[in-house]
Amino acid sequence: MSTMTIEESFEARAPKQAVYAFLNDPERCFPCLPGASYGQTYPDGKFDGKITVQVGPIKVSYDGWARYEQEDPEACVLVLAGEGREKGGAGLVKMTMTCTVTEDNGVSKANVVAEVGLAGKLVRFGRGLMQGVSAEVFKEFASRARTQLEASAAPAEAAPAAPAADPFGGAPAADDASMAPTEPAAPPRSPTATPAPAPPPESKPANGLVLLFRAIWNMIFGSRGS
Repeated sequence: MSTMTIEESFEARAPKQAVYAFLNDPERCFPCLPGASYGQTYPDGKFDGKITVQVGPIKVSYDGWARYEQEDPEACVLVLAGEGREKGGAGLVKMTMTCTVTEDNGVSKANVVAEVGLAGKLVRFGRGLMQGVSAEVFKEFASRARTQLEASAAPAEAAPAAPAADPFGGAPAADDASMAPTEPAAPPRSPTATPAPAPPPESKPANGLVLLFRAIWNMIFGSRGS
């Protein structure tokens, strides 16, 4: 089995507890990984997922499981261990990932260190190539994760200040402009709900050589439980 170490990080303008919670939630984290899908969480704490990668004529699908071996919400540290097996083949991916989230001046940074073992079709592409493309793949994951986190953390628009009350108990004083004739008021609009953040992009099979590493990175961040 070929082994390698992956070290990556990303930043988001969001509280570190929010970033920690995001990385600790496979239902939110999985859709940020192209080609990945979340399955379910089991009573023993394991959770599962799937990943499909296509490189030219080669298409590889994995069923994987993972479990959080350490969860420290105070220090914002996660340790995740798991593995994925190739469907209909002998491929295998094993990993142990440590993720630490820190915050400085309202910007949180997630640092990820993963030890990954590979066997099967992916090994033929070589460790150097997969490490080289990992940065490109992580950029896409980070971009999607950052969009979700910052949309959730965006403060609501400040409500307009109410006019000052008349000290003699009357209605609030009107300024000169308000005394001028005005057009009849339009009928009030019906209240509308604040739009929810846009859902993450649909997760499609990774395609192309640069996206090969998604098979591995998804096992690091996404293939949880089986």
